[in-house]
Amino acid sequence: MQTENAHLKTWIRNMMAGFVMVSELLFFSSCKTAKDPHYFDDLNSAYESRLPIENQTETRILPGDQLNITVVSSNTETNNLFNTGTAEGGASPAYLVDKDGSIRFPVIGKIKVSNLTPAEASAKLTGFIGDNYVKNPIVNVTISNFKITLLGKVRSPQTLGVEDGKINILEAIARAGDIAEGGDKKRVLIIREKEGIRSTVRLDLTNREVLNSPYFYLQQNDVVYVQPEPFAEKTNLRNSLRNVLTVVSLISTGTLLFIRLRG
Repeated sequence: MQTENAHLKTWIRNMMAGFVMVSELLFFSSCKTAKDPHYFDDLNSAYESRLPIENQTETRILPGDQLNITVVSSNTETNNLFNTGTAEGGASPAYLVDKDGSIRFPVIGKIKVSNLTPAEASAKLTGFIGDNYVKNPIVNVTISNFKITLLGKVRSPQTLGVEDGKINILEAIARAGDIAEGGDKKRVLIIREKEGIRSTVRLDLTNREVLNSPYFYLQQNDVVYVQPEPFAEKTNLRNSLRNVLTVVSLISTGTLLFIRLRG
């Protein structure tokens, strides 16, 4: 019996020594983290960088958008006529752009606005009203449901409303509290749906070339997903393994103490 206990004790000691060695290796490897890259790491600070902006696009009205439209003129009756349906509190009435790209506007009726910018839609309505109803009207058109969704490794995942319909990837991430710890600036996924086509692209925010990307300026209903860094996933795995080894080590220690007390 004593011989068996001696062999068992030796086996447990060897096993515990192996656990300690593996735990130390995991600990030191988890302490080695990759360098956290900064935004636009490749910009040379020794000189001024000047690049023409060629990728900025105007937001265009699409089916499913909601438009806020107000008409202002010197004629009160005309104002009341065209602003019929104004919401409580004086807010602009919302007009849904149908699948044909048109809205139904008071007095005028059905008018097509899809693929126009808000400024172009405003000019179209201004011309029609000015030619047929009242001189020098002012027509304001905005997209009321322009939104961007941010997910993944950002500090505050959310859906953002964009009042003026203009926002770039950096502004969107800033409004979500910036990229959280463990987020990969080199793998920021953009999902975009436009004209029946869903496109995806990964942006590297450490590379200055992202400033020229057609995805730098976000569009209606874009989804921004910040992926986790690969080393962060590995660190989580190491932590899980370390926890398992700790539990096994405790069990082994308890077993060894039990044998000693018993023998």
